[in-house]
Amino acid sequence: MFLCSDVPTGVTLIPVQSNHKSIYFFAQVPGVSLHVMKKKKFSVLLVDDNVHFLTRMISLLNEVDTISVIHTAHNYDEAVMMLDKKPDLALLDIQLPGKSGMDLLKGIKGSATDCAVMMLTNCTDEQYRDRCLQLGALCFFDKTSDFERVPGMINDYARLRE
Repeated sequence: MFLCSDVPTGVTLIPVQSNHKSIYFFAQVPGVSLHVMKKKKFSVLLVDDNVHFLTRMISLLNEVDTISVIHTAHNYDEAVMMLDKKPDLALLDIQLPGKSGMDLLKGIKGSATDCAVMMLTNCTDEQYRDRCLQLGALCFFDKTSDFERVPGMINDYARLRE
């Protein structure tokens, strides 16, 4: 969890959901636009080298009615190949075999794709969070403590796209 004062320079937080305990935000980074699309359902690319984590996340994401397809990849190279399927949203871990999830984030944001990216990782140091948000990630989750929040944030993202 971080305070608004912890946000890197140039990053704007857009409130998308609140309850009595928390306010959730998407980060808007200069030069990175959030495209509004008319599709009701969208596809997700889930990238993590931990098979047990992938299984748990797929179970959670299967409950999100705005998701039509969930693609998975276990490393950077597999993820790059899966990008040919044109996912609408990618959930990336930072630590992957081969190149990192941050490298993948850079590649996605540097391409012509409209794929949005959320980071879901155990690498929760401030430097990682700040860099990922600067590179264009919409959200940065601690996959240990924020795991259950992901479906809600995906639903919020889907509402923003409508």
